[in-house]
Amino acid sequence: MKVSKILTLFFLIFITFALILSCSKSEDKDTEIPEGNYIKLTIDGEEIMMTHLAVMAEKENKTWNLNALSGGSGSYSLTGRTSMTINIRDKDGILKEKTYKLDDGSADIMATFTEYLNEKPDTYSWSATTASALSGDELTVTFSSLKNGVAKGTFSGQLRVASGGDLKTFRQVTQGEFSCR
Repeated sequence: MKVSKILTLFFLIFITFALILSCSKSEDKDTEIPEGNYIKLTIDGEEIMMTHLAVMAEKENKTWNLNALSGGSGSYSLTGRTSMTINIRDKDGILKEKTYKLDDGSADIMATFTEYLNEKPDTYSWSATTASALSGDELTVTFSSLKNGVAKGTFSGQLRVASGGDLKTFRQVTQGEFSCR
């Protein structure tokens, strides 16, 4: 379990630095649903569109990673940005057009929503994971289309605070949708 947590932390740090190095000034504002890659969600009533670095990529052990970053305060800065990452591995090893639930045994899932507060970077993270020993985590991910290298679908659930604080603190994710290549 410790190795899993260390690997998860390392992965999140790696993604953070990759996002910092890949941002540019022309990416400062998101205004509408793009025709290309995106992750969109409503969290505690606030709608967030994430189009920067929106991608779905296969990682080791047939685990798929959907990831995107919102607009922010300037180039090479995460300040004011948010990110959403969903890692999913079907128990059969092949991602399918179907609905996966965190607790139904059909897949290993880890989802993380992160807010980047300043240049340090101070972050707040909320997550839901199949491996969590805590109760209350919820997540449903539906892949409605897996065609021509593009994954489309929806997600919703309840994410537990992961960056410190009261472990009974949750954020509600609704109207999540994605289109990632």
